[in-house]
Amino acid sequence: MVWSLLLLCGSGTLAMAGQLPYRVSFYHSPGPLDLRDIGGLSFRPLEKASDLPVMDNRGTYLFRIDFDKVLEQGGLVMFIENEHLDTVSLYRLQGGSLLLVERRGNDFPQLRNRFGAPDFSLPAGERTFYVQAHFGKDVSFRTMVRTPEDMNRWSTGIFFQLGLYYGTCMMFLMLNLFLYFYLKDRLFLYYGIFFVFISLSIAYADGLFSFLTSSSWLLNHADVPLHLGMGISCTLFAHRFLGLGRSGLCRSCFGILGLGGLAYLLSLVYDSYRLFLLGELLVLGLLCFFWILALKQFRGAVHARFFVFGYGLFLFCAIDYFLLRKVGIFTFDLYYGQLKMGSVIELVVITLAIMYRIRALDRQNQHYRGEIEDYMRREMERERIALGQQASFFGEVQRRYGLSDREVEVLQAITEGLSNVQIADRIFLSVNTIKFHTRNIFDKLEITSRTQAIGKVYGKS
Repeated sequence: MVWSLLLLCGSGTLAMAGQLPYRVSFYHSPGPLDLRDIGGLSFRPLEKASDLPVMDNRGTYLFRIDFDKVLEQGGLVMFIENEHLDTVSLYRLQGGSLLLVERRGNDFPQLRNRFGAPDFSLPAGERTFYVQAHFGKDVSFRTMVRTPEDMNRWSTGIFFQLGLYYGTCMMFLMLNLFLYFYLKDRLFLYYGIFFVFISLSIAYADGLFSFLTSSSWLLNHADVPLHLGMGISCTLFAHRFLGLGRSGLCRSCFGILGLGGLAYLLSLVYDSYRLFLLGELLVLGLLCFFWILALKQFRGAVHARFFVFGYGLFLFCAIDYFLLRKVGIFTFDLYYGQLKMGSVIELVVITLAIMYRIRALDRQNQHYRGEIEDYMRREMERERIALGQQASFFGEVQRRYGLSDREVEVLQAITEGLSNVQIADRIFLSVNTIKFHTRNIFDKLEITSRTQAIGKVYGKS
């Protein structure tokens, strides 16, 4: 994908600058270096990413780039694939000390940079250059050297791929928003917010924030609110998508997010790389927990299978890129391209999964609605039959005792246990009129109380 064109430079791995191969070696010191005398420094070949002491990122890293011969033409561009360097300085050797050529990084204006990461114009007449770098979080040093024309052609292709990726993301995000407003289901909204944070996190990893802001704080620490937002939005989405309900599980998830947010905050306050990694571990661990919950539903729910495959692929890439490589584990060593591919697959699969789940819920609701309608029809039929039987029964009582239609209404209400006031409200007569009809009923049935009326009607006395 996007950065797969880059070549890792080191002893035994050559990168081409026109026809000029070069090699990279490094020296690491836990403290500051005296750049006026570097003759006694022992440089080690940089053959693979794991050669660098990743966890000791507060030290000083000095890299030496050796070309096989002196550069005859000036203006060759050296690109460093690390968008999160606070300060990176290019030196050339003069005598026994280093002479500063140019300084770049997030703490300095990006005047010529088209790439979102540091790049330097190499002067002619030199064959060895030194680069001093200060890493905030991501300890990696991948370089590429090309002519300006080749670099422009390369960057045009890169930006085309970036436009294709983010255009695809935007298209599916608009689809999710449309489905949210059309179907009124918050699943689409929650997932849309979740993927916005994913896309912004990848954009930050791509170095695109350098085109949006010159704030060194945002360029160095924007991943903190982005990753925390990704955890919060994923929690809202996963709870609704997996049907976890409002149990104590939800409170536990937000408790873990609170601890992750606290770790992130303390990492900013104390400038602690380990606290930042703790926050990453808590947030990514929570995202793994949702994948495990989906795995438990794998056999019984088709939508959970979508979640396991689509979400799982992105999660694997995110864990490797955002966490493992930052603690020095380069087993897979995935980069932006694989992360983008995983996110696009997740976007497509999860959107389809949400649509499938809503369709399944709609079929289930239609089934329940049909059952309720059948039940209501049966109950109405029973009530109709009961009313018909009751009318027939009280018609017989009317003929037997010579009651008027109004007296039958009052007698039926009396057998239901209604008071005179309630009977008056039902048939829209005054209470005195009800009392008058009640006395006539008692006379015709030859009784003296309501209890006797019930017994007389139903043959109990």
